[in-house]
Amino acid sequence: MEAMKEEALATIESGRPRERILLSVRELVEFLGRSGDIDDRSQGRDSLAAMQAGSRLHRRLQKQGTSAYHPEVPLRILIDMGEYDLEISGRADGIIYEQDDRGGISEESLPVIDEIKGMYQDVLAFEEPLLVHLAQAKVYAWIFAKEHGLSGIRVQMTYANLDTEQIRRFQEDFGLEDLGRWFDEQIKAYRPWADFRFHWKQLRNESIRALDFPYAYRPGQKKLASDVYRSIHRGKTLFIQAPTGAGKTLSVLFPAIKAMGEKEADRIFYLTAKSVTRSVAKDSIHLLTDGGYRGKTTEIVARDKMCLLQERSCNPEDCHYARGHFDRINAALYDCLTSRDLFDRNFIMEYAKQSQVCPFELCLDLASFSDNIFCDYNYVFDPNASLTRFFGEGRREENLLLVDEAHNLVDRARQMYSETLFYEDFHTLRRLFKGKNPKLMRAAGKCSRFFLDWTRDLEDYRILDNIDSFVLALMNVASCISAYLEEGPRLDEHEQILEIYFRIRYFLTVADWLDQRYRIVLEELGKNAALHLDCMDPSQLLGRRIELARSCIFFSATLLPIRYYKDLLSADRQPYAVYADSVFKEEQHGLVIASDVSSRYQLRNPATYRRYADYIRRISHARQGNYMVFFPSYRFMEEVYGEFLLPGQEECEVLVQEREMSEEDRESFLGQLQKKRRSTLLAFCVIGGIFSEGIDLPGDSLIGAVIVGMPLPQVNRQTRILKDYFDSRSSFDEDTEGLPKGIRLREKKEGFAYAYLYPGMNKVLQAAGRVIRTERDRGIIALLDDRFLRGDYQDCFPREWKHYQRVSIGTVESQVGKFWNQTDISDHRKGPREEGEQKEKD
Repeated sequence: MEAMKEEALATIESGRPRERILLSVRELVEFLGRSGDIDDRSQGRDSLAAMQAGSRLHRRLQKQGTSAYHPEVPLRILIDMGEYDLEISGRADGIIYEQDDRGGISEESLPVIDEIKGMYQDVLAFEEPLLVHLAQAKVYAWIFAKEHGLSGIRVQMTYANLDTEQIRRFQEDFGLEDLGRWFDEQIKAYRPWADFRFHWKQLRNESIRALDFPYAYRPGQKKLASDVYRSIHRGKTLFIQAPTGAGKTLSVLFPAIKAMGEKEADRIFYLTAKSVTRSVAKDSIHLLTDGGYRGKTTEIVARDKMCLLQERSCNPEDCHYARGHFDRINAALYDCLTSRDLFDRNFIMEYAKQSQVCPFELCLDLASFSDNIFCDYNYVFDPNASLTRFFGEGRREENLLLVDEAHNLVDRARQMYSETLFYEDFHTLRRLFKGKNPKLMRAAGKCSRFFLDWTRDLEDYRILDNIDSFVLALMNVASCISAYLEEGPRLDEHEQILEIYFRIRYFLTVADWLDQRYRIVLEELGKNAALHLDCMDPSQLLGRRIELARSCIFFSATLLPIRYYKDLLSADRQPYAVYADSVFKEEQHGLVIASDVSSRYQLRNPATYRRYADYIRRISHARQGNYMVFFPSYRFMEEVYGEFLLPGQEECEVLVQEREMSEEDRESFLGQLQKKRRSTLLAFCVIGGIFSEGIDLPGDSLIGAVIVGMPLPQVNRQTRILKDYFDSRSSFDEDTEGLPKGIRLREKKEGFAYAYLYPGMNKVLQAAGRVIRTERDRGIIALLDDRFLRGDYQDCFPREWKHYQRVSIGTVESQVGKFWNQTDISDHRKGPREEGEQKEKD
């Protein structure tokens, strides 16, 4: 630490503005006040519901106050720490005081700081306030008393049960001197951590100022990086369509880090849909580190994947890492922070094991002091999993959100903001509590009757307009389960009850978000029934999260049409958008589209499957090598594969993706494509699956992608409702501004495009993107469905696909062969057979 301090001081130039370390009141008291065990056995996973309901109850209690009750009072104090200032700020739930004639604070009564805490516990059983809650109120009391020159102040802790709204209050008076001494002790205890943050920030920013792009810019890459920096500087949302090879990861990370060094941001969140995608970003960090960058980087992995037990159980009885965790964590955290910069999963798990602390909790604490955080979308956008230390209580911070493979976020966000309850849930509760808890049985029975009334004469599904009465009954069920969790004893089916309880709580949370962007769907499921709160358009809810950050950059190689993603991922109606040019030459790929075959359901028959098999044979005959053949479903793949099991195909090897594949099976599958061989290999895969996205097969590992049919999503309840929703939300072809009065624009229905076409075309673009990965790659992309010749489908094509060859079963082999002949003449790469023969000659 001393070495880092001296190095940091050496970099500080005279005359620079005084640095300021920002800290919230809640962060301060929770960090210093934690001790003892981790224990989530009761309602530890219920923080989201408590937060949502707590906010509503806060507002209600605040409105009940007199004119002397001043709600949501912002407070701030600046403390001189010598080399820097420590700014502590927060918002007091309420301050009660009378004003004098001059607008100041009347001396007739003692001002009161009111700290409100909502919870599902029995608050009437509390004998005293929790120390960490009291500490938070005392910090507010000190700031307010010091600011107004008060000699004393009163602290009131208001505990409220979120189900029953029962209130329990505690009051305590404090003199200014005693409060001041207590506050100074808190600052003294936090001093080492504040010093660390200050000195590290100096080192980090100085390293960023000297940081250069690690290699020569590719064509268009410098402009792309400039667009990212400009968007961050202006605090805007940016959408980037960047084809494979554009170097988008580094083009986004580098300017984001540069902006951080210029104090445009404090922290970067690099968000991905899959952990495998993070590897490229981590490689970029290593590359920048080699160039002199100093940044703390933490990788957050799911709690279950970081657990050191065979089965996760976060309580001191079952886990010795949870027992006394908070008594050991600060020492372990400080040691990590002062000894290295990169904290990935392997390091965290090994260090946590040595230090006898919980790996996941250590990971979160490391993230609090990190400059770069690599994690799943969920940790920012999903209310159930988001990091409340960064995004809780509506806190806005100077964070940057870099959303990789952003095309995945549409479906993920819909899932995050939707919830389902089942008739069986309430039947189970009634069965489990029969004779044990009559009140809960009655409450669950009332919810069951709603399902019975709704499902009378129900076929398939229907959309409901209003469920307000059901929500009230559901709140009663939640309250009864809360009481069970508090009182005990536990039933043997405790985990099952908890699962239903958390689903009920989140359902109530989602019910608060219901608006025109939702559909309430009742679905018949045999003897069961489901009530869905389905999010159709997640843009507004995503927007609430994005508003808490400085800037958000969405980027992907398949963000087309970009209007679709802007519409569904951003509440900002005018976000920036750029289309990065491809660094690859058009002649590197040959694009052919079949005009005489279709995968439409009504045309699927043995003749169609034979024709597709013949297409695949002819394409692969034109050049020996490895091909991936993508099908719209397992059933379709199996039917076409059956046509391949014919005499005369022995020269061609075929791999077939299985419905269930372990990690080892997947690696073996991909390994076959990376082997040198003397024959053609066809890898039959399902499009949209594990092999059509996020895999890298450069060079001769892959020379062709054959897309069999158009992979439109299945026609089912979800897609039908989605189509109807977007049809009802019609748009118009162009703006009315400037048109003659009385001209009516053609109404454009977008249901089919939003529910089927755009999601399907994204899968096509992802699968086709496996072929050209480097500047030396050459390959064939074959789209085998006549629908790809339609204008609305081609509107989704990337710019690189503007030239293609229309083929039929009789011409496809010659057209593909023509592409390879031109490739050979141009002295481009040789195929696997020629390369092998050349090596033998050598």
